[in-house]
Amino acid sequence: MWACFGNFRYSWTNLTTLPFKEKSMKTRTKWNIDEAGTLLRLILEHSQLPLDELKYRKFDKSFWLKLQEEMNRDYMHIHCFWLCYLHVQLFVECDIKLYKLRRKLFKLLRDSSYRVWSDIRWAEVQTHFPDGLTTRFLYKMCISLVRKHPNYLKTPLPELANFGLQTIQSSRYTNKRLKRLTLNDEGNLEVVPNP
Repeated sequence: MWACFGNFRYSWTNLTTLPFKEKSMKTRTKWNIDEAGTLLRLILEHSQLPLDELKYRKFDKSFWLKLQEEMNRDYMHIHCFWLCYLHVQLFVECDIKLYKLRRKLFKLLRDSSYRVWSDIRWAEVQTHFPDGLTTRFLYKMCISLVRKHPNYLKTPLPELANFGLQTIQSSRYTNKRLKRLTLNDEGNLEVVPNP
């Protein structure tokens, strides 16, 4: 009867705890600039640090759990949003075209000494890019395209990088830029106009 669940204990635990989780924590909702501003204000309040010192600052799980209680969002979603979006948009000071960034990233991976996807050390890759970009952001820029390749984890990295380059060549979104944000005098986030 339980053979369909694979590992009995793991599956049974998931099966019994699933109905008791809060729905608000399970569902993902989109972030807007007001919620991002609220998150930034809470981070500044709880960390007791100025904005400039938050760059590449790591916080432990208890910090993100406090924010989870106040924002009514899962702490992993909050942490991921901070690393993938808000941190990058606050601390990157130059104008970045996402198409060019992806091209540079895939060319760097193609010419690197890494053999397969799991060999990549994102902290080393990050050193070739402008200050403020996080490793999580660079990973997300690649994985969204690479995941479409069958068996991408075992494919040689030069072949995978060429696949990524071909995919972005055929993309319709070649002129998107990274939206940058700044904190205004009232403590709200606002979009920095691109040049």
